[in-house]
Amino acid sequence: MLANSSTHQGSAVEHQDLFKKHSDFIWEIANLLRGPYRPPQYRRVMIPLTVLRRLDCVLEASKDKVLAEYKLLKTTDKFDDELIE
Repeated sequence: MLANSSTHQGSAVEHQDLFKKHSDFIWEIANLLRGPYRPPQYRRVMIPLTVLRRLDCVLEASKDKVLAEYKLLKTTDKFDDELIE
C-alpha cells in the first residue's frame, strides 16, 4: 500500500512539473507577442487575435465544405475576385 501511495505522489509531482513547463512556455510566447506594445495597447492586438482564433475553431467543421464551394464558384461566372479583395 505504501508503494501505491508513493507512486500516486510521484505522478502528482510529474503532473505539476508538466503543468509548470507548459505555463512557462505560454508566458514566454506572451512576452514575445507583447514585444513593442505597451499595456494600454494590448487590446488592439490581443482581442482581434483571440476573436480570429475563436472563429477559426468554430468554423473548423465546415472549412472543407466552404473551400470546396469556393473552388466550385471560382470555376463559374458567379464568382467575383474583386468582391473578396
